[in-house]
Amino acid sequence: MIRRELLIALLFSLLPCLSFAQNWHTMVSVDSRVGYSSNTYLNPFFAEWDESASSGYGLVSVFGQSFWNDSNNSVDITLGLVAEPFLNNQNIWRGGLSMVEYRRRFSPDFNGGIEAGGSYFSSNFKRTMVWAQPYVTWFVSPFTSLKLKLGVNHRSYKNFSDSLNTNRRFDFYGLEFESWPTYNWQLRATLFSSLDKLPAVNEQFSSTISAGYVFLNGSSITAKAGIEQFGFDFTTTTTSGGAPVGNPGGGPPPETQTVTNQEFDRILRLGLTGDYPINKTVSIFASIEGLNRNITTSDERITDMQISGGVRLSLQPNIIRRSSNRVIEPEWEKRREQLMAMNINFSGGGRLYLVGDFNNWNRAGIPLTQQNKKTYAAEISLDSGAYEYKILHVEGDTEEWLKFSNDTYTVDDGFGGENAMLLVE
Repeated sequence: MIRRELLIALLFSLLPCLSFAQNWHTMVSVDSRVGYSSNTYLNPFFAEWDESASSGYGLVSVFGQSFWNDSNNSVDITLGLVAEPFLNNQNIWRGGLSMVEYRRRFSPDFNGGIEAGGSYFSSNFKRTMVWAQPYVTWFVSPFTSLKLKLGVNHRSYKNFSDSLNTNRRFDFYGLEFESWPTYNWQLRATLFSSLDKLPAVNEQFSSTISAGYVFLNGSSITAKAGIEQFGFDFTTTTTSGGAPVGNPGGGPPPETQTVTNQEFDRILRLGLTGDYPINKTVSIFASIEGLNRNITTSDERITDMQISGGVRLSLQPNIIRRSSNRVIEPEWEKRREQLMAMNINFSGGGRLYLVGDFNNWNRAGIPLTQQNKKTYAAEISLDSGAYEYKILHVEGDTEEWLKFSNDTYTVDDGFGGENAMLLVE
């Protein structure tokens, strides 16, 4: 166990080193939270069914992420350490995880990649997980995507429940849908099921749907609902007819009938989360979630809940070198009455969109047309006034607001970034 934790700590120490490479960026976040759960299945990192472990808990986690990209490729490396003491004298749940993801852009509408990772946690028992999942993403529009995943998840347990050692393998497929109908709203839906159960999806699946709203000050709130269903065979044996057992008068023996029916273990989940940024570095968050479990064989219903809240510290080390082609300086020109033209120089792949007050910050934006290898342009009709705006860069499933040069007049956007300002006379 100690060697695993030392290995994770060593990998963590490499994250700043990656920052020195061109186009490498690194983020580090520290979460501290307290909460209560009546079932550890609802615990954010424990997630094992145990109603007897109803308890308050504290949690401290440190996560680092480094990512690199060029015009068609990107790599994400995520490492994390977690310590979670329970208030019911249960041993501390502690460990770490790592994940690597590679993406390749095949065309403006399609990309693909693979995600692989592993985790190790220990408390009263030890759990090791490894997984790998290749995927393909189709961008129906710049702000709507559909992702197909195929993968394998392997878990091994030591001293778990009544078994000393347990190994489980799960081959799965998944569908993920995401859309930003406006700048503020995000809609997501997911479905995961076992490849072994195809085409009978209802025998084993997990699905969620969520809607999130992002406010102008950067705070957000998300509501989520989900259903999980697991089918199993339930056998009943009945005896009818014939002479009573042990009847000395004889007679035909009673008939025994064995009937096997498919039954279901069904879990319904509802949750609400919120996040409020105090400044560029510190934010506070809270969540509440409940579940209702119904087992059809006994019509038994189980209800559980969890509630938690905490503080998040996000850091971006100053040692990071940023690629200079991500800084832009828009040039505006008035062509005729109410018609404004904008030109920018930008080196890189993907697509650019103009988003601002003039389109109510609709994230779909106004597309910029590529004039030549490094020049993009757009035209827009505007009345006299002052307008704030941004330039959105979309490349595969990566989106970023481009940074403005020091010569561009900007104002604080309330998110820790800047909006450019356009004055139309």
